[in-house]
Amino acid sequence: MAELDDNTRTGLHALGLGLLVIGIPVLIVQFVDMYQTVSVTTDHHTLQIFRNGYLLPQSGPQFSVATTTRMERIGMAALAALLAGGVLAVISFPFRRWLSPWAVGRWSASVIFLFFMWSALARPPRSVLVEKDSLTIVDHPTLFGDLTLPFSTMERVSVTSEWTWEQEEQKDGRTKLFVRNAERRIEVGSTSADDRKTDAALSFLRRNPTAE
Repeated sequence: MAELDDNTRTGLHALGLGLLVIGIPVLIVQFVDMYQTVSVTTDHHTLQIFRNGYLLPQSGPQFSVATTTRMERIGMAALAALLAGGVLAVISFPFRRWLSPWAVGRWSASVIFLFFMWSALARPPRSVLVEKDSLTIVDHPTLFGDLTLPFSTMERVSVTSEWTWEQEEQKDGRTKLFVRNAERRIEVGSTSADDRKTDAALSFLRRNPTAE
């Protein structure tokens, strides 16, 4: 049996590492996503389109505001980690007598990738928990795209019968979900789902304003 040359072995190792780093987490996320999807009622299932692939807690109906898909965010997380690792490796180069630029870049990229993976999977720019008579809105500042930073602000809004749900079509094909009264209009979710699914979700919300 012929032995593989060094370049081929390096390429296979890189491929295996890529499958390990990306493939396994994605597979785990799919299983968690499946669990969250099948464990809700048929009516509440219509609201899953406003999660945008985020693994949000199941303490109640939750919506998120995002402009990207889950896989797009994972790709952004990998890109941000590579760029940050490369920059830190270059910065550490003058100190190579005491530090290994390769090690600095590699470890910093790994840590940054793990954080942004968490951001991509569980920390939307805005998440909204719908409870009886109230909304809990959590906002996170973003780095770029929908990759969020580790800071947040929270607001609790009382919702009465005068509040109504409405949707608004965007030029990019996405649909935004709002709740409003005479004084205020709040964006609570977004989705790229088709009209049939968004209409079904809006119909359910109008019948059940608190989504209970």
